[in-house]
Parts: sequence; C-alpha cells; structure tokens
Amino acid sequence: MTEHAKLSPSSAGRWLTCTSSVYLEQEMPPEKESPFAAEGTEAHALLERAVKSQSKPSTLEPDHPAAKDVDVCYEFVEPFLLSEDFEVLSEVKVTLTPDVWGTADVVIFGNKELWIVDYKHGKGVAVDLPSKQLEIYAAAAVKTLSPLLPGPVEKVYTVIVQPRKDHPDGPLRSRSYVVEHLAEIVDKVILPIVSRIARGEVAFCPSEDACRWCRCKGSCKAQADMAFEIAKSNFNTAEGETRVEVPPKGFEDVLKPEELAAIVLGAPFVESFLDAVGDRVRDGLLAGEGIPGLKLVEGRSVRKWGRLDDEGNPTTLTDEEVIEKLTKECKLKMAQIAPPKLLGPAPIEKLIDPKARNGKKKAELLSSMIVKPSGKPTVVAETDPRKSISPHFTEVQPSTDPLG
Repeated sequence: MTEHAKLSPSSAGRWLTCTSSVYLEQEMPPEKESPFAAEGTEAHALLERAVKSQSKPSTLEPDHPAAKDVDVCYEFVEPFLLSEDFEVLSEVKVTLTPDVWGTADVVIFGNKELWIVDYKHGKGVAVDLPSKQLEIYAAAAVKTLSPLLPGPVEKVYTVIVQPRKDHPDGPLRSRSYVVEHLAEIVDKVILPIVSRIARGEVAFCPSEDACRWCRCKGSCKAQADMAFEIAKSNFNTAEGETRVEVPPKGFEDVLKPEELAAIVLGAPFVESFLDAVGDRVRDGLLAGEGIPGLKLVEGRSVRKWGRLDDEGNPTTLTDEEVIEKLTKECKLKMAQIAPPKLLGPAPIEKLIDPKARNGKKKAELLSSMIVKPSGKPTVVAETDPRKSISPHFTEVQPSTDPLG
C-alpha cells in the first residue's frame, strides 16, 4: 500500500487554506484511482525511466501514448544531464517536517543552484506560479539534500512543465527564489499552519481552489453552507422555498455591476459543489445506499458497433471485424464506410521531426499553414494571468425618434 504524507505538498492548496479538511478527509473512504490519474502516474513513470537512462522518452519508448508530452519535460532537463556541473535526480523523497514530505519529479543541483521540476500531465486545470506545492518541495529539497551537497545553495528555481494545457505563458513556467526568501516563506506562512494543524487548532475555510481536489467535497457541511450563502446573496429566499423575484420595470431595480461580478465570481464554487453532490449521491445509490426521493435510472447512450453474446450482453466489435462484414457481406465500398478525414494541426505536427532530413523546411512549411483565431470572449476574474481584450463598439446612429 502506497504511503502518503499527512500534509502532502501536492495538496498544500487545500490544507494551507482549509485546515479542518486534514481531519475530515481521514473519515472518508479511500478514492479509486481515476483513468486520468492512472495516465498521469504512467507519464511520470516514463519521465523517471527517461531521466535515469538519459534517453528521450519518444526514443526510449516510441509507442508510449505520453511520450511526446513527456519529451517537453525531458528536453528541459537534458542540458543539465549533459553538463558536468549539475547532478540530476528523479523521484526524490524530500522532507520538510515529519508530516510534510513528498516525492519531487526531478531535482537538479549544481553551481550553488537547486532546481525543482514538476511535470503536470493534466490538461484540465492550468497550474500557475508561484505555487505553494513547489515552494514546499523546494524548501524540503534544500533541507534534505544540503548535507549531501558540496556547498551551500544560494538560489532555488521552481519549474512547472504542463505540455497538454494551453497556457498564455507556454507549457513551461519558472520562478526563482533567493534561498533566504524561500526560508522566510516557509517560516512565516507554512510552518505556523503546520503547527496549528498538529495542535488540532483547525477551521473550515472552503474555497474553489481548496475544495477542487478535496475528497470531502459533496459531503462537507462547510462547503454546502458557503454555496448556499453565495446563492442567497444573489437570490431572495422565503421560508420553505428559494425563488428568483423578477424586479419591476425600472433601471433602479436591475443588478448593479458589482452584483453581476459577485454572481459570476461565485458561480464556479456553487457549480463545483452541485457537481460534487451529484457524484456523491450517484456513488451512494450505486453502493446500495437509500437516499429519500432519489433513484438511479439508465441514462442515454450512443449506438456503437457490437453484438450480443449468448447471455444477451453487448460486446464490442473491432474495426477490422466491422469492415470485413460491411465490405464482404453487405457489399459496401471502403470509401463509403470509412471516408478519409484530414487531421488537425496538432497531430500532424507530431508526424514531422524537425531534426530529420528536410525536417526543418517541412516544419516551417507546416507553420506557415497554421493560424490561431481569436478565442471566444470569456469572462474571468481580474487575477487571471491572461491579457485583457479591448471591447469593440459599433457606431451608434443618431435616433430619428422625436421622443428618443
């Protein structure tokens, strides 16, 4: 059974904010590993094999589904591997306190520098710097490795590599720290909270970030209370019901800009809470738990190629089996059942190796054929790192209405 730290750096965004979650999570049943988590685990294992063998992932295991993505991380690390001035370690256990420890993906040290490289295989949520997770990893690495190093560490770098998520700063982001500044963050921000948790001086503090990966979401009363408070701040409630009251006509009764902002900023938390409750209820019903007023039904599904076995259960047919029956028994032509479809820019880019013969020329030609249209305008918080776009105004024609 895999051992986990009580206060894992990877979940620091949760326990640094909502300290009570540390104890509440201990009461929750263990989660099953999702397919996405399994993909990430295998991608990290490939990175470890690549670093230890000093081989590019796509060269080491060309058929691995994550090879091209892990290449991005390896290409950053490779110059350090080839340098005599640096030592590169993968999957390094680093400890800040007995309760705070974890395994860093890649640790690099040399020339009085220490680098913490964290590979993120996920493409759903962008990870930005500064990151408390990486600050803890970095401080723990300084503490753990300093006795083994030839000299003191003066500067620390934290690096996020997230190749599958489109980020305005690109797939690779870094931040540097003077080692004294990093120690100050740990001493003034992190360790005091660690001490309060150890003493049991904890409190619930739900937030969008703190609740996102918490195993208690959907069951946590504090999360529910906050979601209801957000909803009540924007809707009028009467005893026994919640309703939206339509205001009478008149501009004095419409929502003010600050009220609109509060609704938009609060919506993600409420939506996340509702999704988590839905997951909690579905899992409970599937496990045979009775929940008054609710039941499970079969959802909609999409037809696919297959056949029924002797017991009436559907089984999947392979593409080869379907093609053989359609072409030989139904007398259909291949062009009718499987017309060619042009791939998008991303998969075609992977077919061209810039280092191969004429590869650079082909890559330049391909680049000249690709454009990236502007995305649909999206409302986000002011803290979002993306650049704000300017509004577009259409020319207003003078009114011909004598009353207008």
